[in-house]
This record gives sequence, C-alpha cells and structure tokens, in this order.
Amino acid sequence: MMRRCLICESRAILTQEAAIGIVMLVGLAEGWLRASHSTRKPTPSQPPRRSLPGTACF
Repeated sequence: MMRRCLICESRAILTQEAAIGIVMLVGLAEGWLRASHSTRKPTPSQPPRRSLPGTACF
C-alpha cells in the first residue's frame, strides 16, 4: 500500500531520515556559501592591497 499525506493526499512522503539528510545538506551548502563570500581581513604583517588607478582590486 502506498503511503499518502494525511493533509493533501500527496504521494510525496519523506521518511524522517531523508528529511534530516536534506536539512544537513542544505546546512552544509549554506556554510560553504557563507565561507566563500566572506572577506579576508589583512593581518597586521600584511599591508592592505591597493589597486592601480583605473583598475579594481579583488
């Protein structure tokens, strides 16, 4: 017998283990995105990078 949602009669039912796995995967992706977008602050031994006039510094 196929399991169905009690509210909307949908056949798209996840087990608790599958839902936890999806939440962990989304959390991992969010952490990776936050880390990849964070700016690295220069240490006191490194002077701040300066760009030449008319160019951008990345």
